[in-house]
Amino acid sequence: MQAAVETGVDIPGQISLIGFDDVSFASLPKIQLTTISQPKEEICEVAVQTLEELIAADGPAGYLRTFKGQSTLVILKYVVL
Repeated sequence: MQAAVETGVDIPGQISLIGFDDVSFASLPKIQLTTISQPKEEICEVAVQTLEELIAADGPAGYLRTFKGQSTLVILKYVVL
């Protein structure tokens, strides 16, 4: 975003930007970056559960886990849909 501004690229006129992980600074008045919000608490819960299972199983041999959380598009500014 900074590089675009420094080189005179119009946001969102010439380029649309979308952030990821809904970082806290994305909603600051000067930034207003549209972002994709991830279910961080749910991801952490699954990560801890997975670690506990791996420890109990004495290692990752043949271990596979799939996580399908619900992401949310948080539309603020600087994106043309």
